[in-house]
Amino acid sequence: MQFAIEWLTARGWAIRDVSALQSYDLDCHRSNEMLRVEVKGTTGDGSQIVLTRAEKDLAESDPRDMALIVVSEIVLTHSISGVIASGGMAKVIHP
Repeated sequence: MQFAIEWLTARGWAIRDVSALQSYDLDCHRSNEMLRVEVKGTTGDGSQIVLTRAEKDLAESDPRDMALIVVSEIVLTHSISGVIASGGMAKVIHP
């Protein structure tokens, strides 16, 4: 999520995390534009991801206002304080 937030912010989007309230992760606004963003992360190459039915239905309802950001090749490091995710390559799919 942090990777996607930084990527979107660098492109001028104002972002609100709605993942606890909606079937997608981020509400983004820029000028008169609105974008709903689903973020998926994987340690794999990102060629396959799993979407919930709600995520799929939302994307199909109005694809112009929806984006998918897949962050692949994430490196997980285990430490005493927990698991730390780093690295990753982003692929943005819109619409």
